[in-house]
Amino acid sequence: MTLKNSNFMGAKHAADITRAVIAGAGGRISKKAEREPDELTTAQRVRRTSLLGSVGMLRVLGGVFRGLRAGDNPAELDDIAAFFKRLDPHMTAPVTETRPRAHHRRGRRLRAERLRTIMRTQNTVNLVKVITS
Repeated sequence: MTLKNSNFMGAKHAADITRAVIAGAGGRISKKAEREPDELTTAQRVRRTSLLGSVGMLRVLGGVFRGLRAGDNPAELDDIAAFFKRLDPHMTAPVTETRPRAHHRRGRRLRAERLRTIMRTQNTVNLVKVITS
């Protein structure tokens, strides 16, 4: 990072440090070395059971946090924490037809096999609006 950059470090630097902790300063990590052949990684288990394993959902929640803190009357951090706790039961994966977010897209009911959210910018912005309204 340059002296003018306001960030302490970038994402690449965080990944480099993580790799150094796992494999040593000059080490490399192959796909095979990451896990045993039939063993799921923690990340894979989280992605299978929680929407919090989705970078897109984390972007949405980041936008929700910003939206709740913005404006003339920003929400208190304790209130935001309580709000996120209320969202927790809705973060389980996979999404099914019986879950609330499975209903209605342009007036139609979504089929279960099409419930995976596509995280285009407009979808992310819309989800933030829906969650914060």
